[in-house]
Amino acid sequence: MVEQSHDTHVGAVLDTNLTETLSDAVEAELGSFIKLELAAEQMLEDETLLVQAYIKDDAAKAQSYLMELGSEIKLLESRTAQWLLDAADPTAIDWYRLVHLMGHSEQVLMAGEVAENESLRCLDCGAGTKITGLVTLKPCQNCLCEVFQRQPRNH
Repeated sequence: MVEQSHDTHVGAVLDTNLTETLSDAVEAELGSFIKLELAAEQMLEDETLLVQAYIKDDAAKAQSYLMELGSEIKLLESRTAQWLLDAADPTAIDWYRLVHLMGHSEQVLMAGEVAENESLRCLDCGAGTKITGLVTLKPCQNCLCEVFQRQPRNH
């Protein structure tokens, strides 16, 4: 009977040691899983911050590109308008401009015509010019407009 009691005691000690060993192993494994989960969460947070930085950078580049594109479009519009004007018959354009600008009852002169001792006003920018003597009119010095309106004489 002593032998059986000794075997039972040894078995109980082995069971306790096995339980403690298993408990320690489970705790260590849980600790590893918790560390792995925390590392995964940190990696996800880091990746989220990186994606946000990429999006901000892409948005800034897109805004810059659109502003540059707008400037290029305006330049192309201007060049296209100039090419169309260059290709068009200049007399037809001048005639159209003259008819448009002469929609008033005032007397109008164009560059190339002769004026003598009078005051003129540019119909585009409004700049005034006093003509002394007999002069062949040239385009406005301010805006290069070629159409002028005679101003009433001050006596």
